[in-house]
Amino acid sequence: AMMGPGYLPLIVSALIVLIGLGVTIMGLMRSSEPLGVVRLRPLLIILVAVAGFAYAAGALGFIIAAAWLIGIGSLADPETRLREIATSIVVLTIFGILVFIVGLGVQMQLGPF
Repeated sequence: AMMGPGYLPLIVSALIVLIGLGVTIMGLMRSSEPLGVVRLRPLLIILVAVAGFAYAAGALGFIIAAAWLIGIGSLADPETRLREIATSIVVLTIFGILVFIVGLGVQMQLGPF
């Protein structure tokens, strides 16, 4: 009856913490196998893609930011082809515009103009 503006975020974050604890406990109870070699290149590419999106979204608009994120992020997989990357950029950018800007009404400019 006395729910305030922080009630829903508190409940959702508590559920996420409980799920995380459950997954951690289940993982600790299983027998583990050694980790393989961690490849640093894909991790750095994804980091650059996300950081570039964060910068470009405010400065250059959603279309350029989404194209950057998808295009650079696709380079993390050495087996992707240029046609797949181009198709992904077009389809996912249009999908992002429809969902976030048109559907949810996120106030973000589409381009630098």
